[in-house]
Amino acid sequence: MGDAISTVKWTLTEIAGGTQLSLEHISLPQNAENFGLTLALENGWDDHLARMRTDAHA
Repeated sequence: MGDAISTVKWTLTEIAGGTQLSLEHISLPQNAENFGLTLALENGWDDHLARMRTDAHA
């Protein structure tokens, strides 16, 4: 991302039977050159959250 800075916002919301986790990754570069980076980050977050979900149910 070069010198670009992005922000990751985690929000925890109480719901019946537990807690809902929401993640928002904002301020990512929006040009075509960085499309692959955006996809890689999306896949990385998906993997990370899946592992957290597995660990929470262990």
